[in-house]
Amino acid sequence: MTLLTLFATPAASSVALGLAADFQLGTTPRPEYVYVGTEADSNEVGANDQEALHKFMIVSASASANGQGRLRQLLGVANGQVHVQGAPGWVVFDDATDVQFATDAPFYWYVELGRKAYMGDGISEAVYDPLKGTLVALEASAGELPEKCNLACAYRRRLVLARGQKWYMSKVGDPTNWDYFPPVQTSTDAVADSTIEKFAGDTIQTLIPWQDDYLLFGCSGSILLMRGDPLFGGEIDLVSDTVGMSFGNSWARDQGGMIYFFGSHGGVWRMAPGGQPQKLSDLSGSQDVTIQDELESINFNDYRMELEWDHEHDELVVNQVPYSEQSTDLNRQWRWSKKLNAWWPDRLGSTDLIAYSSWAGDGDLSEDRTLIYGCKDGYLRSVDDLAKNDDEVPIDSYVTIGPLKAGGQADQEIAMNRIKAILSREQGGCAFEVFASDSPEALNEYAYDKMLFKGTLEPGQNPRLPVRVRGSYLWLRLRNQKVGEGFAVEEIAAQLAPRGTRRVNA
Repeated sequence: MTLLTLFATPAASSVALGLAADFQLGTTPRPEYVYVGTEADSNEVGANDQEALHKFMIVSASASANGQGRLRQLLGVANGQVHVQGAPGWVVFDDATDVQFATDAPFYWYVELGRKAYMGDGISEAVYDPLKGTLVALEASAGELPEKCNLACAYRRRLVLARGQKWYMSKVGDPTNWDYFPPVQTSTDAVADSTIEKFAGDTIQTLIPWQDDYLLFGCSGSILLMRGDPLFGGEIDLVSDTVGMSFGNSWARDQGGMIYFFGSHGGVWRMAPGGQPQKLSDLSGSQDVTIQDELESINFNDYRMELEWDHEHDELVVNQVPYSEQSTDLNRQWRWSKKLNAWWPDRLGSTDLIAYSSWAGDGDLSEDRTLIYGCKDGYLRSVDDLAKNDDEVPIDSYVTIGPLKAGGQADQEIAMNRIKAILSREQGGCAFEVFASDSPEALNEYAYDKMLFKGTLEPGQNPRLPVRVRGSYLWLRLRNQKVGEGFAVEEIAAQLAPRGTRRVNA
């Protein structure tokens, strides 16, 4: 089985996966989880088109049989009741004796361990066995199960739970054994500790396992690292007492094992296991300082940050997930290209497309190995690089080139006289706009008041177009926001020349 992580929003176009399914939500439109296993013969991905979904989560729940490969199965929780994808329809665990989850919990954890899916809401815990099709409360076979834990992970075949400043680990290979003081103690027994309090008194915000070598405790203002097993020579060291991590699934890992996380003070950081954190979202190389400002201004009362690594595009995806299902904000998503060392932002075109979870797909088919998003309207979507709409929502795609300035004296203006462009014949055309600004900083609202020229470029080779504009700094924007169209630029050039001294506004 493959551990799948949480959803984020599409960075480009998207397509709905599978067919609509009748997911009975009851009176409260809050399905709390979606668990997805990888696929073999069956490729049914649920869509819930009647009411909005909230707080998707994904984890593998393989139920392969009769020599089949890896099968995909969905689980969901609506109004506290667990739903399991059947053939067809959904099986609902709605008996009075079945596990019920809170409908208003701010965060829900999950762990895949020993071919089972463990889940909790900070109050109740449950375990789903996909081979038997059973859902039961997670109970301790020895000792007592830790209470009110809101974070979890799997590490060295142990189920790890945490809350506040305390962390707990089950016995190796037995997530139900929480006996910390057996008659004959061994290195595989359960263990509990409050190490976090001993170091800095921070609150644990996230847990990051790295194979069987390290377990990172991301705290509100510090990072601690456990090496090895705590009962077999393992030790905990303080990695940083100035950098912390934000709450929840705020981290991702690339193919090389590099860890990326969202800091407790904002911004994205990266670190190699055993190394020191380095800020990724700063002004360095080709990165944009405006991205840094956006990532550092996130309101953690309204949003939690979820990170995922897009293996298909070799990019880091940073998504802001609203706590409230009534949120009407058109959420932002940010992507960082490892190849280009560059950021770019993305904004959804519809509230229906707000993603509450993401999963870096892993399956037998090539089309399965892509990033999948769980959206507010109840559909699971994946990015399609060739699609021209987000499910009939037009994609406002644009690129801004600038600032363009004179190469002579610092107080000279610059003029643009003509533009020559070649666009792909296989795509649509685009509009172009020329702006001026008094500052070389990124294009802002003030610059929009100084649009000097606009025109249209057609597919293929365009004639030289006269422009004749001037300003302290010039910006060229190419844009297409039509339904069913995209555009690709093969070549573009502009004739530029220095002009007189810049005008100074009184």
